[in-house]
Amino acid sequence: MKTRHTSILLLLWALLFSIPLSAQDMTVRSMIHDPLDQTANLSENMYKDNNGEYGGLVKVMLAAPNAKFEGWVLHQEQHNASEYWVVLAKGSNRLKIIVDKYLPLEVDFRKYDDCIIQSRHTYVLTITLPQLGQIQQDDGMRYLAMTVEPKNATVLVNGNPQQVDSNGEVSILLPKGRPHRYQVLAPGYTPKEGTVEVGDDNNTLSIRLVSTQATLRVECATKGVQVFINNVQKGTAPWSGLLAPNIYQVEARLDGYRSQKQTVTLAENDNKVINIPALQMIAGRLNVDYRPIGSEVYVDGKMVGASPNIFRNVAVGNRSVEIRKEGYETFSQTVTVKDNEQTDLTGLLKAKVAPTASAQTTTTQTGTSSSTAQPLTNSSSFSSNRVTINVNGITFTMVRVEGGKYRMGAMDQDKEADVGEKPAHDVILSTFYIGETEVTQALWQAVMGENPSIYKEKPNNPVDAILWDDCQEFIKKLNEMTGLEFRLPTDAEWEYAARGGKQESNTLFAGSNNIESVAWYRGNAFSDYTQVRSSEHGTHPVKKKSPNELGLFDMTGNVYEWCADVYKLYTSSTQTNPLITGKGQHVYRGGAFFSPPEDARITARRINPPGGSGFGLRLAHGLNPNR
Repeated sequence: MKTRHTSILLLLWALLFSIPLSAQDMTVRSMIHDPLDQTANLSENMYKDNNGEYGGLVKVMLAAPNAKFEGWVLHQEQHNASEYWVVLAKGSNRLKIIVDKYLPLEVDFRKYDDCIIQSRHTYVLTITLPQLGQIQQDDGMRYLAMTVEPKNATVLVNGNPQQVDSNGEVSILLPKGRPHRYQVLAPGYTPKEGTVEVGDDNNTLSIRLVSTQATLRVECATKGVQVFINNVQKGTAPWSGLLAPNIYQVEARLDGYRSQKQTVTLAENDNKVINIPALQMIAGRLNVDYRPIGSEVYVDGKMVGASPNIFRNVAVGNRSVEIRKEGYETFSQTVTVKDNEQTDLTGLLKAKVAPTASAQTTTTQTGTSSSTAQPLTNSSSFSSNRVTINVNGITFTMVRVEGGKYRMGAMDQDKEADVGEKPAHDVILSTFYIGETEVTQALWQAVMGENPSIYKEKPNNPVDAILWDDCQEFIKKLNEMTGLEFRLPTDAEWEYAARGGKQESNTLFAGSNNIESVAWYRGNAFSDYTQVRSSEHGTHPVKKKSPNELGLFDMTGNVYEWCADVYKLYTSSTQTNPLITGKGQHVYRGGAFFSPPEDARITARRINPPGGSGFGLRLAHGLNPNR
């Protein structure tokens, strides 16, 4: 009988001490985004979701075997004994971790500097495991959960700033049983402070600040002006917004017009409207004297009259001018109109003649008429500022870019720049030629005999859906037909040309700080895939937006443009005619009809796309000593 009772006691004892062993809590030590870690950009770690988007890589530091992960997981593997690599779909904000003998852990990334997963970015998640079998003691600490409005408010507890997530929520671990002082502050709101005592359960606090912000509406008689408040762009007039009580400088800006400024004082809960008078155009004169008399004159694609004539009030900047007459070849030239100055164009249109060869080249000097020549056979034949080539009846123009030295890459103060655009460094380039436009569907069809574009039957639109290897095959055939040596521009040549070469004016986009004037991009050429597409969706004909300082069109937007280089991070050293070759992912530039403005900046570099509808090319010609 004694033996039986002893066995029962031993069984109860084992059951009692097996309970804390069966399941304990894992905890998150840290979750960080590491922009310098390029592991997510290695091909073996790149996985796509159902939308064709690449995921982001989370390195989970977890010293436990056979861990499993649930969520929007595209791929998972154990990298070593204490590290797992988990690829999550773009936009993921949660991950569930399952380990034997521990309670499952649900990690909300938004609590850690809003680490929502981005494509081809790397994150590090560190998990702490308690020692198995250890009986947890009450440490006297409890969480205080706070919700604040506005959601961007600053929260201090006992004088220490707290991390508030995008939902306006914050959790703070505090000693229980004694009062803690809190403060909630936000610009334009009355601050609030008080004390709270943390108990065992239900430690929650909701704070809603009372707004003192004023409402300001800005109107202007000139359409399309951009509204700036204290030199910060807010939107297009008419614009309305909330501002904290203060004195503000309001400015209306529009390319080609003189800006107007006003000062306004806003008190608490003010409601004011300011009207800015019509902006005055910054204009010059265009004197056109072309024969035959009566030739039509077009400025930026719009007919303005007939030759001869002096056209006044032409907006300053680079203007695309065409002289047209039935039975004559059209003369095209980009001219720079300056404030209160006159630009002269004189000449004689050339009568049309039937083409006599399948590949012809026309060289054009600025301000003169065209002259036809035999097919060019070497680089020395390129001696003019603009060279026009005819391939099976399709013409395209190459523009001379005078070599020089420039500063490549983004400066440190450019908040939109990513790691691939820095550090800025000096580059020296030889003179080269680059396409006036992106390669059109018509030219691709004339060379390749087919059109792979998604937006087909639009001959003046850029060819799209092109892979880097497709570009090489096209260039090879084009060179055989013309006897020339075309190529893709290098990464450095592309950026130099987009900046305007020696005529650089330091604009954010190619030719302007206003993306609407120079580009087809997400804001004017893209409709959501889930909605009925409008006629404006997709690629657009080349040369419909304003050119940059060199007369190059669509360097910003329409389609991404492939470069010759393999992607590599910059160094700070000076380089001469740089070209990165070998195996790897190639650089593409310039933004596309579906891309946001930040992708269309002159310094933006992108790599390894799927080669979808937004990818095309622009030709280059000229000796690069590093080829």
